[in-house]
Amino acid sequence: MQPVSNAAVLESLLPLEQVATRTWLEAQGFRRHSLDNLVKSRRLVLLTKGVYARPQLPVSWQGVVASLPRLMAPPVVVGGLTSLELQGFSHYVQMGQNQDVNLWAPTACPRWLERVFESLPQRLRWHTGKWLWKNQWPSKPELRDFPWQDRMTLQLSAPEQAWLELLSTVPEDVSLEHADQILQGLTALSPRKLTQLLGDCRSVKVKRLFFWLADRQQHAWRKSLDPRAFAMGNGKRVLVPGGKLDPTYLITVPAELLHEH
Repeated sequence: MQPVSNAAVLESLLPLEQVATRTWLEAQGFRRHSLDNLVKSRRLVLLTKGVYARPQLPVSWQGVVASLPRLMAPPVVVGGLTSLELQGFSHYVQMGQNQDVNLWAPTACPRWLERVFESLPQRLRWHTGKWLWKNQWPSKPELRDFPWQDRMTLQLSAPEQAWLELLSTVPEDVSLEHADQILQGLTALSPRKLTQLLGDCRSVKVKRLFFWLADRQQHAWRKSLDPRAFAMGNGKRVLVPGGKLDPTYLITVPAELLHEH
């Protein structure tokens, strides 16, 4: 490939608010000294070692995430609570300065991405799916493209997958009460997609919690799902320390929610 250094070529390769690694830019034909010159001329900003952005607009977390498909081979998706928030399902939207950004992938987070997020107001929460999915990733991922501003598309977990991802973070990151409130709005989940995802799920906690909350809300899709079709494990699970044991799913939950069940 012929070396390139033209700023116009750079603009076509690197949209505003997004990032690129040195490795990727060199694969597009930029030589190391060309990148150094672009930084010196302020046509590129060095965000952290080996990671660049254009200077006209600040890098956003959405821009960083939109950059990942060209920089990483494995799928990286916006999942869990962040996905549900973007799709309008969260009662407590956290899209302000101090939100967590939940990303899911079947591999570990690259160090350069961690360093980029250290300079952003949002906190990166990276999930490998190791404890949620049998093979660290659903056999048939339920994903959707989410347009974000000009030339940006974020890949999100569809509501069915995002819901199970969220449940895996209860109660450490998301309270059971918050999860219960979010489920109130998830009235149109697909039983077919849920069946596939629950079959791929390895977490006993998530599957028991899924059905416990679904029984509370009694959406129409609940009637099409049979807990006996999924491996629910044996014995009790302490979900909420000091909570009360639900006799059906053998998980401890807040006493006030159990009384409403």
